[in-house]
Amino acid sequence: MMSAGVGGVLARPIRETLELLQVTSEAVRYMGNLLLEGQSQRTIATALEV
Repeated sequence: MMSAGVGGVLARPIRETLELLQVTSEAVRYMGNLLLEGQSQRTIATALEV
């Protein structure tokens, strides 16, 4: 049975997942702010395509 220590095989996927979660949460927060400002869903979708 193989084990992965710090910096091992599992460190990279975990780091990438955490980075993706951070980007996702920032996008959700941004969408929420646009909705609170009264922006349309189409405007929000267009802004997120950039």
